[in-house]
Amino acid sequence: MDTLFWIFLPGFAAVTAGLLAWFIMQSRMEVALAGLREQLAESRGELRAEKAAMEGSLDTALHAAEEGARRQASTNS
Repeated sequence: MDTLFWIFLPGFAAVTAGLLAWFIMQSRMEVALAGLREQLAESRGELRAEKAAMEGSLDTALHAAEEGARRQASTNS
C-alpha cells in the first residue's frame, strides 16, 4: 500500500499543479480580455461621438447650402 502511495503521489501532484496553472492562466486571460473590451468600448464611444458631430456639421452645411440656393433662386427671379 505504501508503494502505491509513492507511485501515485507524483502523478497527483503533477495533475494538481497543472490544474492550478490552468486556472491562473484563465484568470489572467479574462483580465486581459476585460481590458481589451474596455478599450473597444472607449473606441466605439469616440467613434459614435465623432459620427454624431459629423452628422451635425453635415446637417448644418446642408441647411446653409439650401438657404443659399433659395436666396440665389429668389435673386434670379
